[in-house]
Amino acid sequence: INEKIMLSLEGKYEKTNDIMEKCIINNDFQRSLLYSEMTLLEKEGLYRELSNINISNLDEYLYIDNKDNIYTKTYQKLDIRTFRESNFSKLLGDDYSKTKWIWKEDTLFNTKKNSLFIGRYIRNMNFYHKPGMLFLKMNDQFFEDILETVKEEKGTYLFADNVGQICYEKLADGIHISDESKEKMASFIQSNIKDEHSNDFYKANTIKEGIVLYNYHNKSGFTIVTLIPNSILNQVTNSIIGIMLAVYIIVILFVFYCSDYFSKRFTKPITEINNAMIDFDGQDFSKTLNI
Repeated sequence: INEKIMLSLEGKYEKTNDIMEKCIINNDFQRSLLYSEMTLLEKEGLYRELSNINISNLDEYLYIDNKDNIYTKTYQKLDIRTFRESNFSKLLGDDYSKTKWIWKEDTLFNTKKNSLFIGRYIRNMNFYHKPGMLFLKMNDQFFEDILETVKEEKGTYLFADNVGQICYEKLADGIHISDESKEKMASFIQSNIKDEHSNDFYKANTIKEGIVLYNYHNKSGFTIVTLIPNSILNQVTNSIIGIMLAVYIIVILFVFYCSDYFSKRFTKPITEINNAMIDFDGQDFSKTLNI
């Protein structure tokens, strides 16, 4: 199941990466990065390209060029000051051009709700200029789409970012994960990302609710978390104990049968000789025993 989800996550990441790359090579985006300001007609062309971004579950987008012009999906009056105060300009870090998945409180569109943002620097391919930045805000259905391949499975699945924040959870009936367990899971994810030097990893640990399996996806920085609850573990354990008990009983009965059979076979000649000696009168030596 984890492998299916991992493949789905990889496909989703590559989809977002392809979209970002298409934006980079698009003429309207490249034109926006030149020193001269765009005409109204050119800006309309850029808005048209942004509105044609072909990805499901897109809630909002924000593009800021290298002259601090801001373009949003809903034409919100979002100024450069608000953008800078949101600290989104620092989220892409020092990576020259990498598609990043970021789980963060939405201070851009002021919903104050934690959301998934997909961001990347948009750089001019012909001249060295300050880059622009493109951010796509996704809705919660984004993670549900990744789980589409296992929708028939009644499991407990979670997605966590690179610091272990739970971004999305799909809990099976009757399952609840405590805050204490979530903190333990976050600590485990952080320590393993550090130990593995950002390589993909597949590991497990235990929490009070059961066994947790972790699949870390290096490109996105997200981890797929699958819980095997104690109720399932107990069912498996009880099944194994039942099988072992049945085998044990069969072996014991077989041993008793073999013991009885061989004991009778070995003692029968001795018993016959003993009975013959009891009946022997010391005179008649003509009698013989078939043993």
